[in-house]
Amino acid sequence: MTDTDMILNTEMLAFSVYIADKTSNTKKQYLSKLHEIHKQFNKPARDITIAELRDFAQKPYKNTKGDKININTLATFVNVVIMIRNLAELDAIDYAKYYEEIKQESKQHLIQKNKDMDISALPTIADIHAQEQLYLDTKAYDKFIAHYLLTHYFTRNEDVNVKLITSKTELDGSGNFLLLTKKPVAVEYIRNDYKTMAKYGTKRYTITDKTFIKAFRELYKLRPQLLDTVADMTIDGKIGKFVRALTVKNVGEAVYLKIKLLALTDKTELLEIGERRGTDASTLLTSYNYDFNIEKIVII
Repeated sequence: MTDTDMILNTEMLAFSVYIADKTSNTKKQYLSKLHEIHKQFNKPARDITIAELRDFAQKPYKNTKGDKININTLATFVNVVIMIRNLAELDAIDYAKYYEEIKQESKQHLIQKNKDMDISALPTIADIHAQEQLYLDTKAYDKFIAHYLLTHYFTRNEDVNVKLITSKTELDGSGNFLLLTKKPVAVEYIRNDYKTMAKYGTKRYTITDKTFIKAFRELYKLRPQLLDTVADMTIDGKIGKFVRALTVKNVGEAVYLKIKLLALTDKTELLEIGERRGTDASTLLTSYNYDFNIEKIVII
């Protein structure tokens, strides 16, 4: 092991302790990004200059056929550098300014991308409901449950990584669960591990839909978790692929949310969607909105 390797390993260890209070998915993402930063720069993140970050942003990145790094990935890189510098008690003010610059660019890019979307090519709400019914009819209970969570609770990919349990004693306060209850007969959806957990806290919802309860019971006979651990579905990247494959035309969870917002009728519905997902209403209307009619924006 070289001296540089030892320094990078020490930084990685210190950072893992620094983010210990984050959700497990967030920790995995941050540590993965720090590992990539070390690989790309071959130096401690705390020593990377803003000039180096700006130069890096203009170069071909990994296997992107000459394309530059994705703006959102770049934002995460810079955010990790900021955290590392805060950990090392180094000044990060200019880095924070650069981060905000990137976020604004990302926001404008996304707004334009949403405006340019051919809405007629998207699945309809009826298509989405039909897909869910198909999973139920074919007894693909894992897919039905995951799809149901997407369409009723507007979850992100990682939120469907849930354990199936039948006793409250199995709750550990850190993961995501589907808990079968007897009085009343229902399934409680409990989320402790999702992107905005630090802001919104644990989310609990009682599902009384008989078809969902049946699907839970049938899947529970096979395994105590929604995702197939034999196929390593819980490792990084595979959950996203699993969820995307569930959706009509492989559009993914974010597009499902955008399609739902197209059918938005009032502010109450918007706020409910935001509450269930763990996203504020203004973010929904800027980052997930295909319809920029002023009537929808003024309801905020």
